[in-house]
Amino acid sequence: MMNEKINELARDAAGGMLSFDEDGFRLSQKEAEKFCKLIVEECCKIAELKEQGFSEYHPDVSVGWYIRQRFWLEQ
Repeated sequence: MMNEKINELARDAAGGMLSFDEDGFRLSQKEAEKFCKLIVEECCKIAELKEQGFSEYHPDVSVGWYIRQRFWLEQ
């Protein structure tokens, strides 16, 4: 099951309308490219905020850890 952040970015890429089947959601080539760009933008935003020292990002924790947490890749 995909997490809500992934579904949110996919919905944004698809203009609000997602098609689901037993394997998950389906995107056109153009939507898939936009989806990838949205994921990269989200990761860059996390990295930039941490780099700028925002208090929600602990200095001893890696950017990668925060990205994995954002996309629920690490429990």
